[in-house]
Amino acid sequence: MPKHLRSSRWLLGLTLSLITVAASAATAEEWLQRMDTAARQQNYIGTLVYGARGQMETLRVFHRANEQGESERLMSMNGEPREMVRHGNTVLFTGNGGLPRAYVRGGAATPFDAEQLQRALPHYQVVAVGEDRVAGRATQVVDVRAGDAFRYSYRLWLDTGSGLLLKSVRHGVDGIPVELMMFTDIDIGTVPGDEQLKATVETQPKQVDTQPISTMSPSESRWDIADLPPGFKQTMAERDAAQPNEEHLVFSDGLASVSVYISPSPAGSASPPINIREGALSVFSRQVDKHRVYVIGDVPELTVQRFAQGISPREG
Repeated sequence: MPKHLRSSRWLLGLTLSLITVAASAATAEEWLQRMDTAARQQNYIGTLVYGARGQMETLRVFHRANEQGESERLMSMNGEPREMVRHGNTVLFTGNGGLPRAYVRGGAATPFDAEQLQRALPHYQVVAVGEDRVAGRATQVVDVRAGDAFRYSYRLWLDTGSGLLLKSVRHGVDGIPVELMMFTDIDIGTVPGDEQLKATVETQPKQVDTQPISTMSPSESRWDIADLPPGFKQTMAERDAAQPNEEHLVFSDGLASVSVYISPSPAGSASPPINIREGALSVFSRQVDKHRVYVIGDVPELTVQRFAQGISPREG
């Protein structure tokens, strides 16, 4: 074959390969858009398991979406009776103890939304990796791969018919799973009735602190954090009106979030640094200028340590 024809064939093959890769990436992002829409608009009833720290928990899930908005009920099936009922932005917890944080954050059917994903894309790679079955249903598998050691990666199984998230595995930087969420059965399209969306666990009323929280601009904070992990930006700062020397700062890369709590230490106390990891949750605490700093987030230990080591009082 003439040399120029061989070169042309090689260039054509390379071009087609690049087009295929680009199309695959676009398809993967479109799947995540479908997931976000389905989580808010689909009706379903199902049983879901959550695994972390070597423990498993089973939840019964009811979700309804109509012109009045979203309603959802999560009910624990093992251990102490516990429930969460959500109507729009109003959330009610009943029973002793809590439910897995993953569900409390954003409901059962999505770990993040499409808007968050768009902000995070520079630090993750989104890839469609094949097909599988979950809870007897066909799924598209999508990887959301972290670009560095400061964030976790995800593997997601999305229902091919509805786009609902049926399974999610969060992986640590070593590739080992740190958190699992999976429906073992689900009826998509079944509309829960009013009775199924009411809490049934009896509980004693609990006193709620109603002191107002004052939201600040980042420039009003009394603290600086140097050398932030790539992609993380401050999204919120607040101060409790009853405790004006305490601050809560929130940072996010679009998917992962980190909270920083700063409060004065009792006189004479100077405890050593604390480093804790429970499943996907990492906690690091240290003493800074007569204050105790706690950094908490669903991120690797390296990330909370970077935040804690970089914090210092703002001059002036």
